[in-house]
Amino acid sequence: MPAYSWLKRAVQSVPGLREQLAVAFTRLPLPISAWVYDAMRRWVFRDNQNRLPVMASALDSLVRLGVKGPIDYLEFGVARGTSVIAINKLASARGLTLKTFAFDSFEGLPSAEGAFVAGEMAYGQQTFMRFVTKAGVEIDRLTCIPGYFDRTLTTERQTSLGLIGMRPVLVHCDADLYVSAREMLTWMSSFAGPGSVLIFDDWYAFDVEANPDQHGEQRAFAEWPDRPHWTQLANTPNWNIAFVRG
Repeated sequence: MPAYSWLKRAVQSVPGLREQLAVAFTRLPLPISAWVYDAMRRWVFRDNQNRLPVMASALDSLVRLGVKGPIDYLEFGVARGTSVIAINKLASARGLTLKTFAFDSFEGLPSAEGAFVAGEMAYGQQTFMRFVTKAGVEIDRLTCIPGYFDRTLTTERQTSLGLIGMRPVLVHCDADLYVSAREMLTWMSSFAGPGSVLIFDDWYAFDVEANPDQHGEQRAFAEWPDRPHWTQLANTPNWNIAFVRG
């Protein structure tokens, strides 16, 4: 489980403070809000910086592959958009454009597992869109797909989003739970072709358990029939990990 900074823990310990700060941020006008977001992430709430090296390695892998045009970026479990914001900024710094698909129930986790509680992470779609917009993400290439994965991850959805045929894509799994990660992996098997990169944000979320590999994303990945095609690309222990499809 990530070891969050003392400052983040202090903010979370004060009831309502985190939400008050979030509301204050979303009331700032652009481009001031984008500058404030970057400054706070860089100098105050620095935890997210630990996730950036793996994200950067994922993007650099696609650059080396010579992927042309907007890269399809699929994120499963977006909460308030921290990872969507981070990876879009990293892509922009590399001259890359992402076509972002944001999958989330926007109603919280569908079930409980380990320390995760059903209904947790319940950030509405409007809240997500407000955050990514105020952080400076260009939303003309961002599509939200609201709903639990067992209802939204269908063959028809692949067609409607243009996810047809095997090709390189960038996928970020922040689904937390085993059942959610399993549904996501099963769904992406038909279009994530060679060169695709898969990032797991909560790979270490169950390290406090006796057998962490029997929980969450680790278990779902180990059981996935496509697992043999994927090799480790980058890893930041206690934070996130990425695999590339051969």
